[in-house]
Amino acid sequence: EIILVSNRKFIDQFQDWSKSAGRPVTILDDGSMSEDDRLGAVGDMSFSVRARAIQEPLLVIAGDNLFDFSLVPFVEEFNRQVDTPVVGLYEYPRWNHLSKYGIVTLDADNRFQEFVEKPKEPKSNLVSMCLYCFPARTLPWLDEYLSGPDPKDAPGHYIRWTMSNSAVRGHRFRGVWLDIGDMESLEEARKIFSNKR
Repeated sequence: EIILVSNRKFIDQFQDWSKSAGRPVTILDDGSMSEDDRLGAVGDMSFSVRARAIQEPLLVIAGDNLFDFSLVPFVEEFNRQVDTPVVGLYEYPRWNHLSKYGIVTLDADNRFQEFVEKPKEPKSNLVSMCLYCFPARTLPWLDEYLSGPDPKDAPGHYIRWTMSNSAVRGHRFRGVWLDIGDMESLEEARKIFSNKR
């Protein structure tokens, strides 16, 4: 099942889009109407798990990810490490922009050694893409995390919290990746992907 979570403001547009998506997509309305009542990215993951009673591994892709590569190797790697969360990583070439992202350092077995959200002085250029595979056993952790004081809208904080309960592995992607969370990145994406048509 493919699930898309939207706030209430845009739910009608996503429901209209889903009719021409080419395959069934479940559209969930998280009920939020503004910045003040939104659930946040981690809250939306938890909401989806509860709303659809998910009890199997979960692949999560943030809506502001735009990329041109296949997810098959990522899922295959997760299947080999079935009890371990796997996070998509990208070697971001612009070191001066790294402070906008969650930055990861890995050991020789691709396990997370450190995860720092928006560091002023990054130790690597491995960016967490907000692309995750979570084992079924970890899904109850979402509500446990949400019951604490940590940020609800920065999944990187959830990943760092998860590292205290489990090994977390990284999968490096090659190709074009953009985080289109701001207008500058969106304009760059339009230029790059219009040339790929």
